[in-house]
Amino acid sequence: MRFRKRIKIAKGVSLNFSKSGISTSFGMKGLSFNVGTRGTYVNYGIPGTGLYDRKKLSSGSPVLSKSSTTKSVGKESKSQTEVSQELQLRMNELGEIQVYDSESRLIEDQEFLSKLKKMPQYKEKEEFLKQEIVAKMHKVNDQFINIYQLTPKLKTHQNWTNEYNNLKPVVFLKKEFCLPEPPSIDESISQLEERAKKEVKSILFWKNESKRQEYINENLESLRKERVKWEIEKKQFLQEEFERKKKNEEENKNIEERKSEIENYILIGNGDYINSKIEEILSNLKLPVEFSVDFNFKEPAIIEVDLDLPEIEDLPNKQANLLSSGKLSVKAKTKKQILQDYATCVHGLAFFLAGLFFNISPKISQINIAGYTQRLDTKTGNTKDTYIYFVEFERDIFSKLNVSQINPIDAFENLKYKRNILKSFEMKEVEIAS
Repeated sequence: MRFRKRIKIAKGVSLNFSKSGISTSFGMKGLSFNVGTRGTYVNYGIPGTGLYDRKKLSSGSPVLSKSSTTKSVGKESKSQTEVSQELQLRMNELGEIQVYDSESRLIEDQEFLSKLKKMPQYKEKEEFLKQEIVAKMHKVNDQFINIYQLTPKLKTHQNWTNEYNNLKPVVFLKKEFCLPEPPSIDESISQLEERAKKEVKSILFWKNESKRQEYINENLESLRKERVKWEIEKKQFLQEEFERKKKNEEENKNIEERKSEIENYILIGNGDYINSKIEEILSNLKLPVEFSVDFNFKEPAIIEVDLDLPEIEDLPNKQANLLSSGKLSVKAKTKKQILQDYATCVHGLAFFLAGLFFNISPKISQINIAGYTQRLDTKTGNTKDTYIYFVEFERDIFSKLNVSQINPIDAFENLKYKRNILKSFEMKEVEIAS
């Protein structure tokens, strides 16, 4: 049988750099300003400590963008009108910060900005932004390049057997409702009538009946509430027991289904099961790259994979670092670095898929992956599928690799493979037998 499954996966986190700023900002909690006719003030403090201060930065309102407007608050006189705004900081690729108010209006008053930048709170937030951008860019690069580190640990036949043996039904232990049952309403009335005969007596015997009825009415309500409370608690207890038993039955059903799956499909390497499991795995993958897979399961033990690789244009082409001077440096990667990152990505993707597929069944002994990409054919002027590697993963060899610690490009040397990679990390076309 032959299947095709095209996977389209979002390319993860991305940072868009431009002169106007990076798509990340930082609200300055504990640092805000007030704009009023009496001047501009900065309010700052340490949240949670109760320590606050206020400083005047300018005698007039800071100049906002042309579209901005000043809003009045309350019914105070014009001389007392103030607008309180939280500050937002945005940084461009040169590490320069622009300051915005809470409505994303650019603050352009240079006197205000000059004094603001001298404040320790501002410098602290500026440093945080730089570190955040560097961390985000490193994370984005790692998500693309280090896919191989997501490769699962290989499960052996013994691992599956141990899991099967450890799957045991959970015995349901029934609980009893332990609160003693209070008397029913009729029983309570009877008891109160007996008590009333003994306790309510008067020399005015003709009033005994009415007095006793008053006694019964006075005490019956508390007994009634006690009975209702007990009934509610019992009903809740029985419902909880029902849910607990139902959950126990569902868990035991899942245990039996899992045992059946291991015994009748996984350990014997059932072909239909392996095919459906591969498709399920591919459908649920969450990776920052887009690729597609053709696969062919050759019973009893081999999976053949045609892997339409991510394109080199999909990888991040910039990197960020903090210089010793504290300045943020965002630079385009060199051509060689991009080629090396791409080679690491596509080699690592083969290890990742091999690990996933081997863990479907211990009966799978070999996985062959042929990776190709779309390149321009200079003879025809059209793009064509160009194979850049072929690799055979044998289970015994794969089981001895600590994949999370390898260099996936170098690790091909452990396997049977075909590729043509230059010192510049450019990968040339290779011929793959059909």
